[in-house]
Amino acid sequence: GEYLGTGLLVDGTELVAISGSGDTADWSIPLEQFDWDPESVFSQEPTGVVTQPAAMVGAEADELALIDLETGEPIAEGLHDAAYDPATGGWITLGEEFRGYDESGTELFSRAEGEGLRLEGAGAVMVYLRTAENQLQVHNAVTGDIAQGYDPADEGPIALPIHVSETGGGVLSTEQGLLLAPAAEQTEGAPQEGEAP
Repeated sequence: GEYLGTGLLVDGTELVAISGSGDTADWSIPLEQFDWDPESVFSQEPTGVVTQPAAMVGAEADELALIDLETGEPIAEGLHDAAYDPATGGWITLGEEFRGYDESGTELFSRAEGEGLRLEGAGAVMVYLRTAENQLQVHNAVTGDIAQGYDPADEGPIALPIHVSETGGGVLSTEQGLLLAPAAEQTEGAPQEGEAP
């Protein structure tokens, strides 16, 4: 596969990353490090719109490793899903557990209920998960705690953020299709950051 300009391929007994001219490998990982069969290894993109170079790689759909494509280092292993939150610069992963990592790779939280969940999207410090019963859960991307993603009094179709940029603009998924949500503009005369209202 190709991810943000980095190509991944299996070369004999190694997973190799190539970018730029492709004259030399950026890095390589022995497949035996993860006990991957060369005939079965595949890669896929994490959930949502990913702005950081990473890919999910493995030989089984529920035992993937999230690999940093700049360094070749695994961010997390034993996964079936992952998403990136640009607001925190961190990753959310699902395997047997539901985990969050900051931009340095330090684990922020770990919850036991990762099985049966799937990621719908992440952004603006919120993580949107779907349960096996097709219920939507919203969690804080830093603490893992349940969060309120929508006003309970509101009515209408749910719009799930599948990508939220650092500036607040994003792409929303609805039953009718995708919507572009521009970043909110600062109102003239409104207090600037750090100013009293």
